[in-house]
Amino acid sequence: MTRTTINDLFWTVGLLLQCSLLTLVFLRGIVRRLPLFSGLLAFYLLRSMLLFALFGKVDSAAYASTYDGLTLVDLFLQLLVTAEIAVCLERATGLFTLRRSIPLLLLPVFASAATLLLAHALPAHSPVPFDRIQAFAWSSMILLGGLALAWRAAGQPAAALPRRVALGFAFYGIAGIAASLERPFAVLARDARGLAVWSYVLPAAWVLVVVYWIAALRRPAPASYAAPTLAAAK
Repeated sequence: MTRTTINDLFWTVGLLLQCSLLTLVFLRGIVRRLPLFSGLLAFYLLRSMLLFALFGKVDSAAYASTYDGLTLVDLFLQLLVTAEIAVCLERATGLFTLRRSIPLLLLPVFASAATLLLAHALPAHSPVPFDRIQAFAWSSMILLGGLALAWRAAGQPAAALPRRVALGFAFYGIAGIAASLERPFAVLARDARGLAVWSYVLPAAWVLVVVYWIAALRRPAPASYAAPTLAAAK
């Protein structure tokens, strides 16, 4: 199977699954509870179709410029969604005081520290550029997912909807960080097969996350749950 065939397979399966997930998000009313998350899903769907439509029809410089611009928008939306999920979890667990909100307030600090550690774990002259903002977003997602699990294990009430979304992002973040760490070493070792495998880790992880969300979000959240907006949490 050629790389072109694999790419087309990932694109087709991913597109169909994302369409199904976005439809579910609207039918379940999740768009009202997590509007930023829903907007991110819509953005991913539109970005996928736009890049596919432009591929081979515009020059490489224009395509690269479009891709880079969409990547910046993606990173901005990821950070907003992380904040939205954090606010929803905070409201659901009743962490309204400053003292009880310390875990979430410290989350950016720990995510920044994790990003620095990841940067130092890479080769001194890494052949693959390290995106610190993306690494920060992934680290934040992983920490948020772990915090949601910890609250649930401790018996503290946590809304099922944001927890399920957070766990999906946490899994994707783990895959992203693993790929970011392994790809430079594969290039330095001239391991073409290893590089190809790690290049497909993120697309495969995203497909698995979308499948998980389709299965998990089909289950209705408790009727008492009403997700807050970022403005309401100020």
